[in-house]
Amino acid sequence: DLREQALVHSQESLKIRRGLATEDPESRHNLALSLNNLATKYHLLGRHQEAVDSSMESLAISKDLVAMDREHLFLMVCALNNLSNDHRELGEPSKAFAALEEAVTVMHDLGLPAQGEFQWKAVLAGTLISLCAVCAESGQSKRALTAVEECLTITRPLMQENPSVVQIVMGALTWQAQIFCASKLEWQALSVLEEAVELARQQDADQTSLTFPMATSLMSLAGLRGNLGLWKESRAAAEEAVEVLSALTRREPGYQSHLEQAKLLLATIKAT
Repeated sequence: DLREQALVHSQESLKIRRGLATEDPESRHNLALSLNNLATKYHLLGRHQEAVDSSMESLAISKDLVAMDREHLFLMVCALNNLSNDHRELGEPSKAFAALEEAVTVMHDLGLPAQGEFQWKAVLAGTLISLCAVCAESGQSKRALTAVEECLTITRPLMQENPSVVQIVMGALTWQAQIFCASKLEWQALSVLEEAVELARQQDADQTSLTFPMATSLMSLAGLRGNLGLWKESRAAAEEAVEVLSALTRREPGYQSHLEQAKLLLATIKAT
């Protein structure tokens, strides 16, 4: 198994780093980095408690380093994001929430480094989406909404600079729509889903990374329009979803099951 081999490699790397570790900041930075890498390997293998243990050790080191120099901030944020992911897998949403809140707070308090500003904004935006997800899953709709709104405030202006940000924006819009629906704000959710679909339409039609989110947004849009009694518009969205997924499945057969779901949705709408 390649993942097991990667774990062994990370364990060996960590052993070497521990042997070389001193109080020198660079040495401690490298040790924390190895611990973060090891945590990721444990996560991929489903060994979440061991991943938590590695992330906690990395976090303790990186906090000390950040207190001396903000340039180590990424290590700390990475450890906190890793912690959150594994706490979620262990069924510990309050701990997952606390880790993400700490990551967002430290980036707010210290400010994002000027060097690599775009990458840092992407890191903050990604952390905010994760925070939104954890909050939404645990019923904290208000905090989830403020997190996703901040994410959109950060990322919308970046789309022209880097088209890859569109994926982050679409992910944020999807969460925002889900939160609105859960709060019985269907018309607000409708507007958000329409924005997501239109945003995807404006991009390169051959981008699989955007085509599938567009299709899922269209399916959600079809369902929501139907719930609101907009049957003609609902059918149009479902038909477009089938068209998009048909083209995608011709290129990537793995999407066949999603195409079947879209066809079933369309048939249900037609029968209504």
